[in-house]
Amino acid sequence: MLPRCNLSLKLESNDWRVDQPVVWRHLYYGNVLLSNNIEYADWSSEPVAPIACLECWNPWCSQSGLAHIVRTRTQLLWMPPYFATENRVLTDGSTQEQWLSELQPGQLLQDALLIDRSDWDALKSSAPHVPDFERFPQLTTRDIVQLWAQQLPEFAQPDEYNTVTSHHRKHCIASHPLEIDDALAVLSDLLATSDGPSAAIDGSFCPVDVSAESHNSFYFDEIGVPVYPAFASRPPHSLLVAGQYEFRPIC
Repeated sequence: MLPRCNLSLKLESNDWRVDQPVVWRHLYYGNVLLSNNIEYADWSSEPVAPIACLECWNPWCSQSGLAHIVRTRTQLLWMPPYFATENRVLTDGSTQEQWLSELQPGQLLQDALLIDRSDWDALKSSAPHVPDFERFPQLTTRDIVQLWAQQLPEFAQPDEYNTVTSHHRKHCIASHPLEIDDALAVLSDLLATSDGPSAAIDGSFCPVDVSAESHNSFYFDEIGVPVYPAFASRPPHSLLVAGQYEFRPIC
């Protein structure tokens, strides 16, 4: 997950195919380009298409930087898109899962990021083409689980033949402070919130201080015994995203 950064607009000329250079407004998150043309980005689609083609200016021609954008109470979460459980049919007759599976990793947003509502509102005041904060869909329980899974370290990511919990059961050699069986039961319950219909949830992502006792960690049977903190060890348990954020109803 990207470190917290400020939003900024930069004017850059596009002289790809016209005699007179056209100035495009680029949206940056720190040094990361989110949109190369905020006026021509497709903000209403799912996923959002924020990068316009340099030649025809159509974002669905470039199909780059695609992002799933949702709102919490105080933030916008940008994250790489994932397969929707509904797997809805698209206008060309294919399904969303088929379409997403054909995209290359470089066409998607490369990492998740959080934008404070105050920063987005300030952007909106100077760039009316971007949507109001409230126009974005609300975060769901499935979004939280998918974000957590996307942020897992490589050694903790399952292959195509295993679920997250089965992978942990096969490869974890220790858990602290909970015993492995107890910790896996908690993890299984937390991940199960993404099963079935996805429910919108109110709250915000809050940075947390991780200690040996506050969050349960899994230790893996690999060289160096890599470890990562997975969730709050005390009830009410919550997933720890990227080792630094918990989603809470109230910060």
